[in-house]
Amino acid sequence: MVSANSFSLRDWFGLIVGVSWGLVLSRFFGSDTMTGPWLLVLLGPPLVLLIAPSHPILGWQLPIVTASLSGAFQARNPGETSGMVFVESAMLWAACSFFSSPWALIFHHRAKRASGQTNTGTLAAYAGVALLTFLVCALLVVGFALTLYPGDFADPRDRAIPFYGLFVVTAGMALSVVTDLVARGLKIHRPVRAIFELPMVVGAILGITELVVDYFERKPDSYNATSPDGGLCCAIAGLEALAGLIWLIRLERRERRAIAETPQT
Repeated sequence: MVSANSFSLRDWFGLIVGVSWGLVLSRFFGSDTMTGPWLLVLLGPPLVLLIAPSHPILGWQLPIVTASLSGAFQARNPGETSGMVFVESAMLWAACSFFSSPWALIFHHRAKRASGQTNTGTLAAYAGVALLTFLVCALLVVGFALTLYPGDFADPRDRAIPFYGLFVVTAGMALSVVTDLVARGLKIHRPVRAIFELPMVVGAILGITELVVDYFERKPDSYNATSPDGGLCCAIAGLEALAGLIWLIRLERRERRAIAETPQT
């Protein structure tokens, strides 16, 4: 009988692809650009996870470790020692691992429920949910950054930036509802919600802080880092994030109540 943790031919092929794919992505690394790390975060793990989904943690880490080491040595300055390069690669690995964690969480949850099924369509659906999760987090982070954008607000184009940020946050919140519905169909809604909670918590704190500072302390205009419109947009976006957190909490409580009320057979 073959152990559940043993490596099949498909798993070994996934390992080879993971190392090779990490070396390919490391070619985009450079000291003056973040293109390589972002390509690694978005495109590194999914290829390996789609080929060999039965070992999600290994498939997630293999291209990241390979690309981090190879990229750090390729971008090495002549005056750097090997120890400094290893420190740089470790920092790069930590950052890429953190930002790519949705891949690991979603596919690890999928692997626990797969029961040996390796249907390509199902795997593609899991990858699609992971990409939607990345997109939601990116929209929330970028949107809040735009509402806090410190620019020359005498320029009408700069004055419109906070409103663009509010629109982006609203789009991210709407997409989070759609993503949760899809994730529920695949039974991976819990790790997806856990990922959503982090940018929502940060956004809610920023919005509430901006609301308190701008509308209760009445600080002078010279102290403002953002325009009045920016403060208002950030506050509204923060309230949206707070509503999103309340929505997630209510969903969890409702589902737990439904499970508790289900008669045991």
